[in-house]
Amino acid sequence: MKRMNCLAAAITVALVGCGGSDDSSSHTIDDAFIQESVTATQGMTRALLSKYFSNMFEYGTDGTIYPISTDGSYCGGGACLDGQNMSNEEYDAAWAALSALNIQEGKTLRYRTESEVNGVSLREPVSDDGYSRLVTVFINDNEHLTPARRALILDAVETIETQVGVKIFNDEILDVNLAQFDADFYLNEERKLKDSIESGGERYETAKQYRNLWKGHTYNSDASRNYDADTATHTDLDHPQYGNVIETDSYEDISEHYGVRGAITISYGTTHALLDSSQCSNYKANHSTFPFYGGDTGFKVDDKAYFTNSNWHMVNLGSHNSICKNMDTITKDIIIHELGHALGLGAHFNGFGMDGIWDERAIAVLKAIYHNPIATPISELTVVE
Repeated sequence: MKRMNCLAAAITVALVGCGGSDDSSSHTIDDAFIQESVTATQGMTRALLSKYFSNMFEYGTDGTIYPISTDGSYCGGGACLDGQNMSNEEYDAAWAALSALNIQEGKTLRYRTESEVNGVSLREPVSDDGYSRLVTVFINDNEHLTPARRALILDAVETIETQVGVKIFNDEILDVNLAQFDADFYLNEERKLKDSIESGGERYETAKQYRNLWKGHTYNSDASRNYDADTATHTDLDHPQYGNVIETDSYEDISEHYGVRGAITISYGTTHALLDSSQCSNYKANHSTFPFYGGDTGFKVDDKAYFTNSNWHMVNLGSHNSICKNMDTITKDIIIHELGHALGLGAHFNGFGMDGIWDERAIAVLKAIYHNPIATPISELTVVE
């Protein structure tokens, strides 16, 4: 793991599996538009607010038919209370405080900004009062990352923060090298699953190694990091659910190494793969919990309704496999769009995935969320000049 890429006033935004045109005409932005758009984009996140989070699942060895629950956690499409390092009594008290805010009635959710944390520190992810500090950004330094693509990511991160007008991210952008495997392995497994469903026969279940990528780095016996079934043989008998990997640095290990509780990882070549090549020009990027995964991503929140920095989010940029190679079509606005998802824009609205990828309308909505106090009633949001 490497640490590098300092960037003052860094920022990030995310987009969910969208293509479309970068051009959009000017539209009226008024208080009604802001309120309608926030209601739409954060509706599911608020509606699915829950006390408990869902566990991540891994598929084990080839002999394991069913996925196994792990200690990793994420919120499946909504928001859940972050009980990290809390006692049962503290957890119950935090849920009571969060419930009293009546978030489901229509109030905003977001990360803390620089003025709302007790200092800005990468190595101390929790402030003295127990709340999260700013959000960490990783760049996945894999085989698809070129100097030009790195520069585009850094530009996008800086731009979104400038556009919103608040500081959300730690200054230091970090490098991480997430495990990679042949993307066509994934495609072949997905085809088998699709065919089994369409045939009406026995559902094809497989040891989907890509589901294990959330754990972080995977090393083969030859010290390479690309997944190879011939060289990646499991040796740790204490953790058979980890499947065919010889050594895995988990998110917990990454947290300990960097002193973070979570991060937004921006990665080229890890977008949810398509089985229909005709969709390649439209489906360019997505926001998810895992590389190569297209499922919903939620947010862990604290007792005051802020997103905490213990969330692990992926911004996946483009595909590179036998069906689709579209990484060179990724624009800065696409990266910013996906980062927007990671900052709390859950669903698309006009100017954000509908009638435009990322334009002045999306900026206005995110500014309204981040320039107002947390849990502001949506009916009270106005255009921020």
